[in-house]
Amino acid sequence: MDNLTYQGATAWMIRRDGSFFPVVQHIYGNPEDVEETLFAAEWLYERTRCRQTRRHIEAFVRMWGLQFAEETNGEALRNRIYRRMEERPYQFIIRQFADKIADIITQWKEQGGHTDEAMDINGYCRQVVLDLNEEFMRVRFGGKYHTEPGNRNLYFRISSENYNWSKVIREFDNRVCSQLHSEGFLVMVDEESAEVNPAIVKQRKYFLDAD
Repeated sequence: MDNLTYQGATAWMIRRDGSFFPVVQHIYGNPEDVEETLFAAEWLYERTRCRQTRRHIEAFVRMWGLQFAEETNGEALRNRIYRRMEERPYQFIIRQFADKIADIITQWKEQGGHTDEAMDINGYCRQVVLDLNEEFMRVRFGGKYHTEPGNRNLYFRISSENYNWSKVIREFDNRVCSQLHSEGFLVMVDEESAEVNPAIVKQRKYFLDAD
């Protein structure tokens, strides 16, 4: 496992291979909010092990960035994306990812700018959210959604449709319980993800294997 913990971590995103990544807040996309999903896509692009997920993200960010492209060169495109970022009262991507988007679009245009997309931007927005939820599980120590004083349980929130996380859960619990002095763990469906994909509730069939 890599990226194990940092001092005082209480929330993690856990990948299917067991690698876990400490976060301040759990990473989510929103199929109805492109910029919110861009934030998640930036995080996911560097951490996914799935080539298809990277292709989905590249298609998604290319569709979003093309609104600024027109006939501009790479530098002008970067500046247009920077201006959009500055117009927002919140940060949804950082400049390094804006540069990556500009590079993806520039390379695409150099290759002829032809593609047979399976979905429009809204479809890819939703797909990136589903890809994130399939590959990662959300875990928190001390509370389901917020860390609560005196709560020493681990909460595993599953968002994938058809994957048995039992082994990963046990490995994580064994690895961190001595550091956190946890008293037990609970496994549950991630409710926010279930709103996007109600089919994940069938994941409950695996919960007893993890208890």
